[in-house]
Amino acid sequence: MTDKWLDIFTGALAVFTGLSLAGVWYTIRAQRAAQRQIDALEKQTNIAWNALTVSYFASRTNVVLEMMKRYEQSRRRMLDRSATDEEDAVRSYWNLQLEQYQLYVLGFIEDNIFRYWMSLRRRDYNEPPFDGFRDMTTKALKSFRDAKFQSFMEDFVFKEGRDDEQSMSNLQDVMREARRRREENLGRLDPGLLSAISGLTRTVDRP
Repeated sequence: MTDKWLDIFTGALAVFTGLSLAGVWYTIRAQRAAQRQIDALEKQTNIAWNALTVSYFASRTNVVLEMMKRYEQSRRRMLDRSATDEEDAVRSYWNLQLEQYQLYVLGFIEDNIFRYWMSLRRRDYNEPPFDGFRDMTTKALKSFRDAKFQSFMEDFVFKEGRDDEQSMSNLQDVMREARRRREENLGRLDPGLLSAISGLTRTVDRP
């Protein structure tokens, strides 16, 4: 009788062991299948991200080229002394700068490009091309009814340094404030996407 129960127990143990091994085998297969799905998803994600990156840079390049073209046209018009309406020409000029500012805080303009643009704006303001330019600038900025842009230009960009070293320090302050405003504006985005955009717009020679 003892041998009979021993045989039954041994057989049951063998069946249990076999089922356990089968369960482990199926678990391993399921894990491998899941890993393959994860790897495939990661690959698709990388492909999609690369495509998005290419599209982003292509769009940014087009935006920058268009802004540069319009800047040259706007500045020529502003400096044309035969213009019938100087105030309108100055307002159009600063309206372009407002667009550039808005594109930067949306993440479409690279830091070093925006930094260069702002150095030109400061030069134009502190070395006015003609009498009355500053007064027309103040009037234009007020007419846009964009307090953030107006304060950025008047409190940071137009700030003139006593010498070249001070001017460079002021320009660094301009970019620190610009980046702060961009991050604040993009703060509503997913943190991962915000980090990606910040990485794309940040440059190695960050001041």
